[in-house]
Amino acid sequence: MKLDLETIKKRALEYIKLYAKHGIGHEPWEKDRVYDLFTIVDDISKRLRFQPLRAFCPLCGWRSPATLPSLSSRLRWMSFISSQISRHMRKEHGVKIKRVFKAPYLNESVYRCEKCGYENAGYLWVLIHYIAEHLL
Repeated sequence: MKLDLETIKKRALEYIKLYAKHGIGHEPWEKDRVYDLFTIVDDISKRLRFQPLRAFCPLCGWRSPATLPSLSSRLRWMSFISSQISRHMRKEHGVKIKRVFKAPYLNESVYRCEKCGYENAGYLWVLIHYIAEHLL
């Protein structure tokens, strides 16, 4: 079963607005929800654990050419999605987010929105803010 890409983009943008408005996704058990907004598989009818994962842009529908096996570790998945989507957003959409503090472990570095100064730990949280506040 394949979903229409426009439907997937629309749903992802709705969730981005919701997460930004209500601060959803900051608790440790909510991190997967945030990363799911920027992750896509080719065919959802197949078992997820046997599919390659791709980074996904909810603004334009871009999917990363690089894939990550879904059986990879959770931290590797988070690192892969963050690096792929940050590169795309900077080059294709002109997103200006800067790391202001580098932590020794994943997802604890602090990032700043260059447009308004909003800061948070984790690139995707600042990206959600940037999309909801400055691009939509």
